[in-house]
Amino acid sequence: MAGSTGALTLRAATPASGCPLGPTFVFCGQLTGGTTVPAQFTLTASSTVSGIAIKLAAVAGPSSSLFAAGDFTVEGTTCGASLAAGASCTISVSLTPSSGTRGPRAAALTVTDSTKDTAIVNLSGAALNNATGGSSSAIGFTPPPAPACPQDNAFTFCPQAVHATSGPQSFLLTTGATVTGLSFSIAAVPGLASEFALSDFAIVPGGCGTSCDVSVQFTPSTTGTRAATLTATDAGGDSTVIYLAGSATSGLAITPGAPGARGPACSPGNTFVFCNTPEGGAESPTAFTLTNTSGVQLTGVTIPAATTGGDFKLANTTCLATLPANSSCTVNIQFSPATTGLLQEPFVIIDTDGDVATANLAGTGDNYLMALAPTQPPEVSVAQGGTVGVVGQVIPDAVFGLDGEQVTFGCPATVLMPINTSCVVTPCPAAITPGTPANFTATFVTSTAVSVAPLPPTGCSSYGPAPATAMLVPHPRSPGNHQGLWRFPSGIPLALLAALALGLFAVSSRRRPQQTIFAAAALVAALLTGCHHGSAVSSATPLGMTDLNISGIALDANGNSLGTSRTIVGVVGQGFIIDVIQSTGNGGGGGGGILGGVSRRQNGF
Repeated sequence: MAGSTGALTLRAATPASGCPLGPTFVFCGQLTGGTTVPAQFTLTASSTVSGIAIKLAAVAGPSSSLFAAGDFTVEGTTCGASLAAGASCTISVSLTPSSGTRGPRAAALTVTDSTKDTAIVNLSGAALNNATGGSSSAIGFTPPPAPACPQDNAFTFCPQAVHATSGPQSFLLTTGATVTGLSFSIAAVPGLASEFALSDFAIVPGGCGTSCDVSVQFTPSTTGTRAATLTATDAGGDSTVIYLAGSATSGLAITPGAPGARGPACSPGNTFVFCNTPEGGAESPTAFTLTNTSGVQLTGVTIPAATTGGDFKLANTTCLATLPANSSCTVNIQFSPATTGLLQEPFVIIDTDGDVATANLAGTGDNYLMALAPTQPPEVSVAQGGTVGVVGQVIPDAVFGLDGEQVTFGCPATVLMPINTSCVVTPCPAAITPGTPANFTATFVTSTAVSVAPLPPTGCSSYGPAPATAMLVPHPRSPGNHQGLWRFPSGIPLALLAALALGLFAVSSRRRPQQTIFAAAALVAALLTGCHHGSAVSSATPLGMTDLNISGIALDANGNSLGTSRTIVGVVGQGFIIDVIQSTGNGGGGGGGILGGVSRRQNGF
């Protein structure tokens, strides 16, 4: 696979066409102490870069155990310290498995520049022997010339009918000295046990001195892709492995089609289409085409909901149980890793006639976390009407960000925020450099009774709800009335005023019409006076502590959601605490708030 962030792109000069063992550039097997023919990789800069550095390191995740310094060697490069915009250079890398290693080896070829642009491609190969137990001998397989069919990191037999036997292929076993106790075995490829049966490949070993031919025949037990390892061991503990692969002819064939929405962001060198995806997330589906090649109608076409491990899932399909002759349908598969590291599984489709189509799927799970910055205390105080910032971090692993992943942020929901408080997160989204924490700041603005926090811009923001009682505009000729709302007076004073006015009305209505008019006017005046001088419901942010959190949502390089988010994990548990304290000079209304100054703490998750 290949990846890049920023101005650098790295890919194999001749990308592999695809193989059943994972999305990496694959070297042929090599004896320990030997060196393969160097593979050429092309580095391209989209803008002028300087401070170019090249290194080999372990692949993040479970594959890290397959790395040892010296397994791969940078043989040479045409890259200097800088590279002009649009220019390219080459890097030559060979597999040189170190003494004491055997089996699969893996590494990440990484290029960086002075501005932390990063390009990476994963490498793999196999150490073909491991001299142990004091033995100085070494043994290793050399495969025969490729038959008339594709060959990648496994020796590939041509397609064969089910239960039919291919012609034998001879593998040359060489030794550094005479060995004893030589034995051969066939086993499943790790991660591809569903593509293996003991009867698929048969060994016919011969007597060996310093070299011998080991003949292997391919007899597929079922349709679809078949894969195995051929291993030779001796009494001294030397061991060598070579991968075998083949396929059985079938009336069904499945081929990858157009990549999902993330395809353009990570397709160079990625022959399996699936990009790096966060653990627990899901990238947009990739389309595969299922074709009926049998010449007759097929029935009972069954498409699984997911692979055995569940990392690759069926998103949707246009395929029905019946597939007419020479017709096709679409199967959309989604990569949703349950863990990190390189993940690979076959996706198997069958019908009632025993036809099998297999797509070998692979992708890399990555991860990121959210935390407070090291210098950020988990509890901050802010006065009513004040502003406070909380600094957090996105902490990516060594893979998250290689395909241009970003993180956008979400403030606490409106119903969880303190009253009349705004929240804005910047930058949003945040660009990510693999393995490097990225800071962001959540800024909170609170209110007093006379100064309400402004509404933030749309985007990575939220606003605490207004008080339950609607705020009315104070009368312009009422000095100091900004502390209150226009409200009717309490019930008792209003009742007394009404009784007095009605009494005057009753007495005077029969004797003095003019007094009746004055009494009615007094009643109206009393009501208006009461409306003008009511008690207040404050607009100030209430005093007390609130538990809050910020969410970080993973996006691909094109801004599409990757279906997962993280929240801040702080030293006090989840999130952080904002404590609103009383402000001075706030017009006298800030001390009580709507809770009368009683400190309160609410859950803001």
